Amino acid sequence: SLVDILTSSAMFLGSIMIPRGTPSWFGDGTQPIFWAVGTKRTCDMAGYLGQLQVGGVLFNASLATYYLLTVYYGWNDVKLKKVEWLFYVIPFGYALATSTFAAATNMYGHVEWTCWILPEALFDDGLELTNIQRHFQMIQWLFLFGVV
Repeated sequence: SLVDILTSSAMFLGSIMIPRGTPSWFGDGTQPIFWAVGTKRTCDMAGYLGQLQVGGVLFNASLATYYLLTVYYGWNDVKLKKVEWLFYVIPFGYALATSTFAAATNMYGHVEWTCWILPEALFDDGLELTNIQRHFQMIQWLFLFGVV
C-alpha cells in the first residue's frame, strides 16, 4: 500500500533526517549521531511518515477481518458492502489523525536512529514542554504501541 511505501522510505532514510549536529546518546554525548544531516523540518516529516505506519498495520487487520467474515462466517457481497468502508476509514483515518495531531502539537523529535514522537523540548534546556508534550509516553502508547 501507499502507507507501506511512505513509511519504508522514512525508515530507509533513518538518521539522515535527524537534525545535523544532534548529539548521540551513546558514548560521552559529544559525538553527533552518525549521518544526521537533516533539519527540524525533515525530522518532523520523517516522524509524520513513521507514525503513518500504524495505518498499514491496521489495514492488515482490516484484511484479516474481511477474510474472517467472508470465509469463516460466510458473509455475502451485499452484507460486506455495508461495512467495507470501515476497512478503509478506520486504519487510514486513525493513521492520518494521529500523525497530524503529533505534528500539530510539535511532538516529533529524534531517537537515535530516526524521528518519531519524542518532543524536542526534552533535550533542549531553552524549550519548555507543553501540557500535551508532558504526556508523550502515553501518546506513544495510544498512537502506536497499544494499537500494534
